[in-house]
Amino acid sequence: EEKLAKEEATKLKKELSTLVLEFKVKTGAGDKVFGSISPKQIKDELEKKVREHFDIAIRKISMSNCITSIKMIQRINFLDIFEKINGVEDILKKDPVNVYDKMDYKTKIYYRNKLKEISKKTKISEIYIARKCLELSNKEYEKARLDMNNKKAHIGYYLISEGEQTLLGILQNKKIVRQTYMKKAKNYILTLTIITIIVSAFFGSYINAQIKNILFSILLSILLLIPVETIITQIAQYILGKIKKTKIIPKLDYRNGVPEEASTFVVIPTIIKNGKRVEELMHKLEVYYIANKSDNIYFALLGDCRGGV
Repeated sequence: EEKLAKEEATKLKKELSTLVLEFKVKTGAGDKVFGSISPKQIKDELEKKVREHFDIAIRKISMSNCITSIKMIQRINFLDIFEKINGVEDILKKDPVNVYDKMDYKTKIYYRNKLKEISKKTKISEIYIARKCLELSNKEYEKARLDMNNKKAHIGYYLISEGEQTLLGILQNKKIVRQTYMKKAKNYILTLTIITIIVSAFFGSYINAQIKNILFSILLSILLLIPVETIITQIAQYILGKIKKTKIIPKLDYRNGVPEEASTFVVIPTIIKNGKRVEELMHKLEVYYIANKSDNIYFALLGDCRGGV
């Protein structure tokens, strides 16, 4: 910065000398005009201009450095830095079936948030809980004779799946019994059915009180079952959607391509009407392939002829 400022000062002196010379030549005034200006005044004015140029040069360089620094910060992948310094992340990456390390960042965040939630509930360190998850996963992995497809050997089974109650039981040193997803589904359907019958029976009894015709009232109650059930289901789903947290479906990170063990066939089912329709579908299939071109991803048509073709 100092070097640049000196260069600016030298440049200013040259410009000032040139301007003085040009003024003398054009006006023919010689030294008469400048004779009344003392050398000290010229020196003070020159130093003032040098300081101004020096300040401008510093601002330019500072601004340039700031912009360069911002660009460099934007290029930094803070997610990688966080994963390198996070103790919990190091433990989760030791997943026996080697699935956690292949997951996308949203799923990893979901796992870590679940650990945080369990930690708040049990008042136990997140690192200790992660180690317990790893310990349980390793036991199941050894029991399954190193089977990579055993879901209980995955560390996430004890965080977001049915193994959570096993983990909580070990952490809290007591047996925790929770309803299974199937049991919850049965209770949900049973509750909606009971409410639907009660509401339909209520409308039926009300109609019977008005017209005094029990047969018509029963028939009407039966006919009301479907619309009442639809309305109650929509109300229940709306309420549950407001009070229940949505769960993220765990995903693997395939940004760098699909591995051979996860080879995928994308099948498009269709009804074949005529030869022209087949050409159209093949053209679309080619577009899908080019748009999603990657190793170990295959596309196919599964067609059936329409009756009479």
